[in-house]
Amino acid sequence: MFHIHWESLATALFLSVAYAFYTTHLLHRRYDRQFGWGFIASGIVAFLMPCFLVIGLPVYFILAAQAPPFLTIALLIPLFLAYGVAAFWLKRKLLSKIFSKTEPSHSLQG
Repeated sequence: MFHIHWESLATALFLSVAYAFYTTHLLHRRYDRQFGWGFIASGIVAFLMPCFLVIGLPVYFILAAQAPPFLTIALLIPLFLAYGVAAFWLKRKLLSKIFSKTEPSHSLQG
């Protein structure tokens, strides 16, 4: 019979919300914080399901399997390294637009 492991589910949901907040915060910084905190709240709601499917579900399955601790750690370390690399890549892609402001190629002066 199927049994829900509530601690594993809570951990997976926490990681999903944290990653959704991180993504939304990067977008908030990308657009120079012009939308306010409502943007962050709606962004978390918008990114929560994709983050849960990509981040939370694998973490839940690994933790719910109740494998020996060394196997659980061996599975989680590469997963978290991949999430860290993805977060760094996302930060570089989104925030590079802010700090590389150059003069437009067209000029409004006649």
